[in-house]
Amino acid sequence: MIKKLCFSLPVFIIFIMAGCSQSTFSLFPTATYTPSSTPTFTFTPTITSTPTLTPTPTSTPTITPLPYPLATCDGNQNFVLNWRAELNEMKFEALLCPDNTLIAIFHNQEFEEYITVNQGTWNKVEYKWSVAIDTDSDTSTGTSDIWYDGIVGSEFKLEISKFVYGQPKSVLFNEAFQKNIWDCTSGSSCKNFSSNVEYYGDHINKYIVIRGKVPDINPNSRVLFFRYRFRMNDQLTYKTDWVASNSIP
Repeated sequence: MIKKLCFSLPVFIIFIMAGCSQSTFSLFPTATYTPSSTPTFTFTPTITSTPTLTPTPTSTPTITPLPYPLATCDGNQNFVLNWRAELNEMKFEALLCPDNTLIAIFHNQEFEEYITVNQGTWNKVEYKWSVAIDTDSDTSTGTSDIWYDGIVGSEFKLEISKFVYGQPKSVLFNEAFQKNIWDCTSGSSCKNFSSNVEYYGDHINKYIVIRGKVPDINPNSRVLFFRYRFRMNDQLTYKTDWVASNSIP
């Protein structure tokens, strides 16, 4: 016969508690703190482009490339002879073509685009750029020392010049001069042999080119470069020594 066990509530609770293990028991749940993950801060630098400095171009003066105007032989033939001289900071050269065309180049020359003319004595030379040619390399022939520019021994002169005619005025350099090859073989004076002469002056790059066909010039000939200004106490502005030719292979 099974007997019912009846317990009052307090006795039941005690019984339960007595039958339980010694593990901790709480009527209130224990809160467990789970730390949240630490936020990760990611820094990505923004790279900006470095500005590029573009220099502002400055104007460059135009330099006339070689060859100079008028300084080539007809038919692009090669030069056969040359003469070179220096004086202070100036340089001079004369180049001979196969047909006896002589091309004289005066470097480092000071002149303006426009020049004032007719400021001296009537019918006197006030400007001159010239190359004297001693064709036989003998100063006892050709011009004598009585000639006004004092060049002794030249048989011919290739030059540009300006005589005083009319009232003072300003003219373009490249239109100011008469052009001549003078024949001085008589010794006492010079006469016009040819006016078939060309010239060109560049006041920025400071050179003057004179071109004409000179007779009798040969490998033994010598040349001399000079500039003359009548108003400068009737003296030569400058004069080089006579120089011998150099052959060109």
